[in-house]
Amino acid sequence: MTENGSTAKNKAPAFQFYAGDRGAELMGLDCEAVGSWTRCVIYLWTQGTTPEGRLAQVAGAAWDRIRYLFTDRNGGLALEWMEEQRERQAQFRSQAIAHGKKGGRKGTPGVPLGYPAENRRVGSMKHEEEVEVEQGSDEVGNGRSKPVPNDPDEVAHQFEALWIAFERHGVKAKALSYFRQLSTVERAEVIAKAHEYVRSTPGGAYRTYLEGWINPANRKWERPVVQPAPKATTATERSQSTIMDRNAPFIPLREAIKQKNAERAKLQNPERLNPEPKSDSLPFASEAFAIAWDGFAQMRASKQKPMTEHARSLILAELLKMGEASAITSLENSIRSGWTDVYPPKLTATDQRRATTSDRNAPITIGQRQHQS
Repeated sequence: MTENGSTAKNKAPAFQFYAGDRGAELMGLDCEAVGSWTRCVIYLWTQGTTPEGRLAQVAGAAWDRIRYLFTDRNGGLALEWMEEQRERQAQFRSQAIAHGKKGGRKGTPGVPLGYPAENRRVGSMKHEEEVEVEQGSDEVGNGRSKPVPNDPDEVAHQFEALWIAFERHGVKAKALSYFRQLSTVERAEVIAKAHEYVRSTPGGAYRTYLEGWINPANRKWERPVVQPAPKATTATERSQSTIMDRNAPFIPLREAIKQKNAERAKLQNPERLNPEPKSDSLPFASEAFAIAWDGFAQMRASKQKPMTEHARSLILAELLKMGEASAITSLENSIRSGWTDVYPPKLTATDQRRATTSDRNAPITIGQRQHQS
């Protein structure tokens, strides 16, 4: 009982609040009345059953409008649904205490309960080594090891480094709670193993969350790290490796296929890709025309469009009609523009006047004289 005669205070700091049920009870009340009811609910949960006079003081001016919501209980007022919550919580606590007494055992400092027996034994041995280190002896086994501090700030600093190394993969608060449960040696093992595990899961693919990886109940950090299998090559990559020399610079697949086809055609018909004609087959014997013709043939070959014998004869016939000077100009124009054919060069105004003057000064043949007459 409290000083005002109510029951003992409840130890639980919170209770379940069903909004649907409570909202139906408060339907029709104004804001002042709802606020007064809320103050009474808070007071009753912390103080228990309370006399009506004291509860009226807590509620204030709106007490008359909310009095009907409270019921008489042990000489005071209370809320039925709240007392049911209080009884259920008390039963749950008593059951938990009884179950804890039945399954309880003497624990080992630094080793959380719930470990398997073999892990608990190993953890105890590790803890004994840590105790020796903390007492001033830095010997561990046959060697000497620098102890890892157990200061809370140092543990938080270690976890922050682990969180960054793990690429922030997981729920940070939960992972930190598991990290604090680990012993000093276990934390050192986790930090050392984290980098190797992250490298084995690039991009976070198939990577366990940090809280699951360092969970003391699972101890996944002790499992061997499996390196990812090499990426399988695609059909395109296999085709490229077959066509191209591995030591040669990279060439797109389409260009590589063209080169391969050109080499195959050259082996089958060597003269096809050798378009250079003999000098005695050209319509003009000057060196300037031969140079222009060789350049035109090489340009066609570089475009993977070599001339056949028939095409060669047609082009030479067309050049013959133009005359040597126009033929050279036409070949140079085709080379410059990348044309695979030849076209008569366009005459300028000066060239046209010269051509007209030359035609007037030319001698008239017998056929032309008869036609004029």
